[in-house]
Amino acid sequence: MLDDIHNAMAVFKAANVKELILDLRYNGGGDSRATTLLANYIAPASAEGKLVARREHNDRYSSNDADPSSQTIITRMSGSLDLDRLFILTTKGSASASEVILNGLKPLMNVVHIGSTTYGKPNGMYVLPYPEGNYDNPLYVFLPICFFTVNSTGYGHYVDGLVPDHYRPDDLYHDFGINDDWVNAVMNYITKGSFPALPPKPGSAFEALPSYRITTPEDQENYGTYKVELRDQKPLRSR
Repeated sequence: MLDDIHNAMAVFKAANVKELILDLRYNGGGDSRATTLLANYIAPASAEGKLVARREHNDRYSSNDADPSSQTIITRMSGSLDLDRLFILTTKGSASASEVILNGLKPLMNVVHIGSTTYGKPNGMYVLPYPEGNYDNPLYVFLPICFFTVNSTGYGHYVDGLVPDHYRPDDLYHDFGINDDWVNAVMNYITKGSFPALPPKPGSAFEALPSYRITTPEDQENYGTYKVELRDQKPLRSR
């Protein structure tokens, strides 16, 4: 995954890319190392040494606030881009690490957020074994919410999601690429300075068909809940 980021950025750097589309519309998060790496490649030179994300802990773990590992600082590399503008595409399926990079880069550079409101997962968990400290052979493992991730302005309690600058309904009728409505809309904005009109809703030809709804994992009631099974213990569910 990290190699993919390195390789893609090398191509962009060689092409002297100035406008970048970061498509996070179905990215539910993941490895925080990818978030840090992307931020270091994308953030401008003016952001060098500045905070992009910080963990703001609850009262039980507030001592961790001062830990350097709780902060992500921009450290640009020789292959970092020199962008004029960054376009980030999101949907309800954009969560966690995807929201961190959007929220973190907004105060540091020219970011245009397009699509629909993100999922709203600004918080994170720590793995806590029982007995305490027994990570190798625990009886139980708990993952309680311990912190929010905030940006350089202190903003980070976006439990209802991050609202886009420009709303557009997701284009489910075209594959990714220039024919996709969102990508085409960004290209129109770059070349003409404005977004095209929103696409029309499906007409009567569609209304005669059975009513189907495309669902994603994010639509499920218990999205974000997972099960940990340890030996003969009863399944443990944590969010």
